[in-house]
Amino acid sequence: MVRMVTNWAELSGLVVGVRPSETSDLVDVEIEVESLGTVDAFPNLFRESAGDVVTIKMPAALATERGISEGVRVECQVRRGGPKDAFVHPDRITVRGTDESTG
Repeated sequence: MVRMVTNWAELSGLVVGVRPSETSDLVDVEIEVESLGTVDAFPNLFRESAGDVVTIKMPAALATERGISEGVRVECQVRRGGPKDAFVHPDRITVRGTDESTG
C-alpha cells in the first residue's frame, strides 16, 4: 500500500460547479484555479494545476454555511488525499464574492 505524503496548497479561483459527492455528507466543488501557493514546508501537489479545473471535496454543511455556489471566488487550503481525491481544510476557506462583483 502506498502512503500519501502530508501536503497542503493555497488555492484561489472561481467556483464553476457544485454537485453531490459519492459520500453523502460531502459535495464536490469544481474550482477554476487562478493562483496557487505553498503552505509552510508542506509539499504542494497542486503546483501544476494553475488554469485547470480541480474538484475539491468539502463537507456539504460547510459549503452551505459559507455560501459556496457557482460563480463565487474562493481562497482555501487544499490537500491531495489520493490520486483522484482532494479535500479542503475546513478552517481555511474564504469566499471573496461573485464573478460579477469582481469583474
